[in-house]
This record gives sequence, C-alpha cells and structure tokens, in this order.
Amino acid sequence: MPGTEIVGHEPQRARLKHLVQNGKIPGTLAFSGQSGVGKLPVARELTRTLLCQSAPGNPAANPYGGCNKCNSCQLFDAGNHPDFHFVNCHEKEDASVAAIREVLHRLSLRGFAGQNRVTIFNDAESLSIQAANILLKALEEPSNNTFFILVTANHSKLPATLLSRCQLWHFDNLDPAEIEKVLSRRSARGEIHLSREALHEVALLADGTLDGIDRIISDLDSWKDIKQHLDQLELGAVHEYFNFVREISKDRDRLRAKLGQIRIYSRQRMLLSDTPRAQKLWSVFLTNIIESERLIFERNLAAATVLCAAALDFIGSSGSFTGPVNGANLISKIVV
Repeated sequence: MPGTEIVGHEPQRARLKHLVQNGKIPGTLAFSGQSGVGKLPVARELTRTLLCQSAPGNPAANPYGGCNKCNSCQLFDAGNHPDFHFVNCHEKEDASVAAIREVLHRLSLRGFAGQNRVTIFNDAESLSIQAANILLKALEEPSNNTFFILVTANHSKLPATLLSRCQLWHFDNLDPAEIEKVLSRRSARGEIHLSREALHEVALLADGTLDGIDRIISDLDSWKDIKQHLDQLELGAVHEYFNFVREISKDRDRLRAKLGQIRIYSRQRMLLSDTPRAQKLWSVFLTNIIESERLIFERNLAAATVLCAAALDFIGSSGSFTGPVNGANLISKIVV
C-alpha cells in the first residue's frame, strides 16, 4: 500500500487516523514543515483514505491509506480521480485566479465517485493574494464532505485570515536514520549505487530533508574534502584552512551548500568531542559558521574574510575561547 512508503511522522499519521475513524477530521488542514520532509505524501495518504470506497456509506471504516482494491483507490493512483484536485501553487497557470475559481466551481457540484471530495494546495504559501482571498471565501462557507489540505514550507507566509481557517499541523525534519531508510529503499530498487557507509553519510548531510539528495550524492567528494580540512584545522593547520575557504568562496553558487556541510561536520565534532576544551572549541566554531552564513548572504560581507575570522579561535594553545555570540563580535574579529 502507498502509505507503507512513507517514512517518519508517525505521531501525526496516528492522530489523523484517529480523527478519520472517529469522523472528526477537520474540513481544512495546513501541513507545515521544511520542504522535503514528507508532508505531501502524508497529505496524499489522508486523501486516499477519505476517497476510498471499501466501506460505502461508512468512510470511518476505510483502512487508513485506502484499501488499494476499490475503484476509487485505483483512480486515485492513476491520477484520474474526479473528486480529487491537486493545485501546484508554484505554477502560475495552475494557481491563477481563474484556475482556483474553476476548482471551487467543480467542488460546488455533486461528487462523481463517492461522498468525499479533497483538494490539495501544494506550496500554498505561493498563492497570490487574490487567489488566497477567493479560497478564503470557500473556507468560510464549507460544503459537507469537502476537504482542503494546504501544504506549506512556511505557514507564516499564508495570509492570517486564511491560516485562521485551518487546523495547523507541524511536521518536523526527518532524522538521519529515517533518511537512510529512504535511501536504502532507493538503493534496493537500483536507483542509486552507494556503499553502506556512503548511505550513512548522505543521510547525515541531508540535514533532515529529502530535498537535494541527488545533489548531495553527486558531491560526496566535497564532503570528504571538508572533513579532511576541518580535522587538520583542529591539529593546527590554520593556513591550509584559510586557503581552502578562499578557494570555496570563489564559487558563490555552491558556497551555501558547502557551508551547510561545514556546519554539519562541526556539529558532529562538537557532539563527539572527548574533552570539554575540544567541545567548547567546536561549539564556538559552529556558532561562528552559523553567523558567517548570515553575514555573507544577508550583510554581503566578503565570504573568505568572514570564514577565516570564524576559525581564529583555533590559533594558539592558550585554552582561552572568545567566540562570538552575535554578528558584531565576529565582525570585530574581522576588523582586528
């Protein structure tokens, strides 16, 4: 069954199942969480349940995720279910005012295949103000057996009036073990070819989301390079680190991804440190790297200069640490 492919979010799925079985599922839900954590598969699993016809006249008796046998489940899997509408809000044509009006008009008609009708608005934060206002009118006067699911990476970008009509559900990032499970499935299907060790490292680098997995896989050599330079930095190879960050700063398009890798490995080193001094040193460096991302991409400071300053606490062996707690302190290191 399709639901068996979903990884993580067990508490949310259990609560949704309970609400469906008790006939208390809200008419409008907003699924919020970072892009790539699996909100949309959960929304589709719920949709499949609501449309399933395995228990005609008693939707609460449907198996969660659908029965995989009835005509409704087969139509949904084929992408032809007449009572299901999917709106990709990133696509201007799909999410235009005219397109939203057309979807809402169809929902005002009698259902074709069953008693429930479901519409998913994916990336709902991309809806225009005009389209959101049209949708709001429909939510203010909900029809029976009509359900809306708004999937968003940032619910704060939704109009407050629209969000107030939704029951908000938060979806956390996936943990590395869950991502590794997804990668193992892809490996078993022959979609990717990685060793067990490489699968583990990719899961770590994913940083809680499945977005960009293929890019991470293709960039594993960069990860190895970063680990080597950071390990050497702790041993005193500061100038080699300076040369390294100057080099990666030349490619601004890939810099953010590389800073993400530096941040992830710094966190690893901090958590695995076997002495308080090393732990504090890596925690200061991690703080500096996080602040460096803001200074580089928001304040537009020179990347190489900022990243060199971020490692100044590795110089010397006095054991004193003066890492920054804000951008002003890191800037003061740069100025000095």
